Amino acid sequence: MNLIELFNYNFYFGSLFEINTQKRSIINTVNPKIYFEAKNDKVLSIALMSSTLLTDSNLFVFAIRILKGKKITKISNIEIYNHLLKQANKNKQRIFYLESSQNSLKVIIQKTKTYFPEIQVYGFALNNSNNFFKKNTQIIIKAINAFKTDILFINSTFPKQEKWVFRNKYDINAQLIVSLHDMSIIYGYQSLLKNYIKKSLGYILFMLKNPKRFYNNFIQKLQILTEVLVEKIS
Repeated sequence: MNLIELFNYNFYFGSLFEINTQKRSIINTVNPKIYFEAKNDKVLSIALMSSTLLTDSNLFVFAIRILKGKKITKISNIEIYNHLLKQANKNKQRIFYLESSQNSLKVIIQKTKTYFPEIQVYGFALNNSNNFFKKNTQIIIKAINAFKTDILFINSTFPKQEKWVFRNKYDINAQLIVSLHDMSIIYGYQSLLKNYIKKSLGYILFMLKNPKRFYNNFIQKLQILTEVLVEKIS
């Protein structure tokens, strides 16, 4: 996989507010980390290819503009999450959460009920997702379908969750399946500015404690810029 192949996937070029919660689809987010993972993971690359792609990366917004001549909007996990909840509340839809832990599931269900009273909500805590997805797939799918789920949010382990959705998408009856990879969505009812500041500070602290991760992140971005340059002049 290269950037041109990636950008020929089903990237969403519309406005956040045009995303239809009543149209059957799978939504994934792609950024440099996910891109390089997909380059070495065939199943993940196919899973991304068969879904609607958003990007939360300014670098990809720039790359698409240069290589495809198209303008795309950066949409973060928090933005798509909040938008879909507002639409679901308006349409009185059913939300099912697959969360990474019992604590995050409890918080997110409580806040959904408080801020979006027209939504019916249920969920599963995956805990050890490495084993949970393997041993409990049929239990999870049965619960999702029995609840008559309209929107399924999965906020667990990347890339296992994306590949799990891809392998089981024909058995899941939810209208919309959205894979998230941002734990700060449990605070998604605060202002986007507060979330941005909180996430940015957390990112800085994490990178200071993990210089190797910071270096790898920098190298990935540099490689993408190099790919853009090579594709542009070739």
